[in-house]
Amino acid sequence: MSLYRFVEDKEQLVELMGDTVYGSREFTVEESDPWRAQVESIARELWRLHRAHPWLGRIQPLTRPLPLPGIIRLGDRLLGALEPLGLPPRRQFDVHLLLYTHVVGLAVNVEREDEAMSLSGVSSEEWTDLQYLPKFGDDAFMSSVPHFARLFGPAGSMSDGYDMDLDALFELGLGVILDGVEALAARSE
Repeated sequence: MSLYRFVEDKEQLVELMGDTVYGSREFTVEESDPWRAQVESIARELWRLHRAHPWLGRIQPLTRPLPLPGIIRLGDRLLGALEPLGLPPRRQFDVHLLLYTHVVGLAVNVEREDEAMSLSGVSSEEWTDLQYLPKFGDDAFMSSVPHFARLFGPAGSMSDGYDMDLDALFELGLGVILDGVEALAARSE
């Protein structure tokens, strides 16, 4: 309780902690690098930060962003990396937000999984098997979902299951988003 002599409430404490964490990283880029390399560097650093501090995803809602100096500096670096694309200002800011939400949207699942594992003692793979194997072994059910059957049925291409890898999903999503940003910039020229 002595902590609350220095901060107003838990919300302010969490904001200060978040700003400290965001401020602990420089998000520096080599300005001579192409825009895409700069954005990838910033996004990967943000991903590592959120993997190390999964609670960060809860403090910065997209629709009510907090004016934390550390996160504003991050946004400034990202906007600077996107600048060479010549996107209209609003579109540039939209892309910056999409990149941020890609990272945070995936990273929030790290904390949720940690909590679920702690409460249940069951890994995500074990939980998924318990939930889905009975359904995927049910021929009547599988006949109603032909695309899942093609993947997960007895002769499916992933009949042994799917192990989710958030790091791989982050990289895939980042690549897809940046490919789309490149196409968007080309159309804007």
